[in-house]
Amino acid sequence: MIKAGPAIPSLTSSDAGKTLDFIKAVLDGVVEMREDMPDGRVLHSRVVVGGSPIFVSSEFPDWGLSDVSPDNNNNKRTAYVNLTATSPENVDKLVAKARECGGTADDAEDMFWGDRFATIRGPCGQAFGICAEISAERTKVASDAWEAQKAAMAAAAASGKRDADEGDEQPPAKKANKADEE
Repeated sequence: MIKAGPAIPSLTSSDAGKTLDFIKAVLDGVVEMREDMPDGRVLHSRVVVGGSPIFVSSEFPDWGLSDVSPDNNNNKRTAYVNLTATSPENVDKLVAKARECGGTADDAEDMFWGDRFATIRGPCGQAFGICAEISAERTKVASDAWEAQKAAMAAAAASGKRDADEGDEQPPAKKANKADEE
């Protein structure tokens, strides 16, 4: 059967060294083990982030290990690692740090499930969800906004029209941030 303990995510990257550098720089990851092939590709590595291990390796298509990151999968996210920040403010700091270190990130926002949340992506496309619990008051505001957005989407669907934001089903905070950018 399954031994008690954490499930260990395993990421395959088109440039595992670059992915490890990003994890070290942005997430304070500590590489405990790394085995490189003679050609420089990373055969296997174990990096620890916040006490949790993550395996990172290079692509080895002959062995069935291919990069399925957004960059190589028609920009669709196939999987990501969720990590818990020490505070809601640190979610925003990690977003900024990811951008400074060559990655990309969605703007952090308060979510209806009670977390401040953002997705950051390393330069090779691997995604990390970053969250931290928020207060009940902030959760209520986010939940009310999400309920209003769902009602608007339902009304648009019932009328046969797409959402006013071209079918974008993002929570309201995302739409507000999108509008600020235009």
